[in-house]
Amino acid sequence: MRYKKQFLIFAFVIKNYQDVKEIYGVHNMDRGIRLISQYLKANYPGITFFYCKEGRFISVASAGTDSSRLCAELKERFTGPWTSKETELYLCIAFAKLTSDTEIKSVELSISSVISALNRAAKAEDGLCAVVCENDIKEYIKEIYVKKILELTVEENLVEVFLQPIMEAGNLRVIGAEALARIRDRDGNYISPADFIPIAERNGCINTIGEQIFDKTCKFIKENSLDSIGLSWINVNLSPVQFFVSDIANSYDEIIRKNGLDFNIIHLEITEEAMVSQSLLLRQMESMKKKGFQFVLDDYGTGYSNLTRLQKCPFINIKIDMGLVWAYCKEPNLLLPSMITSFKSMGFTVTAEGIETKEMAEAMIRLGCDYLQGNYFSRPMPMRDFTRAFAMFA
Repeated sequence: MRYKKQFLIFAFVIKNYQDVKEIYGVHNMDRGIRLISQYLKANYPGITFFYCKEGRFISVASAGTDSSRLCAELKERFTGPWTSKETELYLCIAFAKLTSDTEIKSVELSISSVISALNRAAKAEDGLCAVVCENDIKEYIKEIYVKKILELTVEENLVEVFLQPIMEAGNLRVIGAEALARIRDRDGNYISPADFIPIAERNGCINTIGEQIFDKTCKFIKENSLDSIGLSWINVNLSPVQFFVSDIANSYDEIIRKNGLDFNIIHLEITEEAMVSQSLLLRQMESMKKKGFQFVLDDYGTGYSNLTRLQKCPFINIKIDMGLVWAYCKEPNLLLPSMITSFKSMGFTVTAEGIETKEMAEAMIRLGCDYLQGNYFSRPMPMRDFTRAFAMFA
């Protein structure tokens, strides 16, 4: 049953909390949290504040509380240091609130929605207060639903593998494929990867999903003649989160050997995001390379890598992000051609992602791309459908 709140839920968070904690140290941050708590208790006796870990403070106040004034006062206080005999901390904060005119189902849902908004506000640069509306609550409820479906899917090993073909630019025949994770809801409808992948990365189950996808891809290769469907290899994605798993090289090696496969038949795709921690990336890549694995850099152009860093990594193929491909096809420039030329001079093969039309394919072929991938050739499809669709073209 819905009801209208008779109170205001207001929250703030210390921005970049983990980074700040590393700079000042755990003990100093604990002292800082106590100083902030003492300040709130002394200056706002009519408002109840709760500390909710990770630098987050949640308050419950009467509906008539002037949240704008509260926000301004706290923001002003945080322009100065938090000091004691042992501590001097300089901190920045972000805000979120749920106003009294928003209809909700429970207090628990209210607080959870505010915390979700608070986490978003902590990443923003404008410092404005994030106001939770009913659409935000609906999105939060959807996220909880997807999380439950995801947990059930992983627990029962129900994650499905879809394949999208990768075409050889020279003859536009299928040469490889990318394995992609798919899950269904309780009604049998597919949930968008954009909805479940971020949740899986946050709660850690992406590690299990990744291993299940890898295992099912290996079984598919074992049970099917790849030559009969024109495949020379299949790419399997590795999430940046998976690189924090210390024994990933051994577990993936065991799956390969269990299925009696050659290592060169499966390539591991790594997104640019994984290159944020290059030292860790290189350690894991070298460990897996010794086992026989080969690597592809996915979504190049989304942020973190450069040519100098790429030279240090044992990639065999660079996949150009669809954003760069689309931008060039819309308005040709010198950036993409020079980028492709550089990659090829460094010994990498190049795949253009996001091919949607014949004209886009022709443009990427002219630039010298080795492989093409996109919905123009085929959308991702279940493994069985993929086998049927491409067996006739092999």
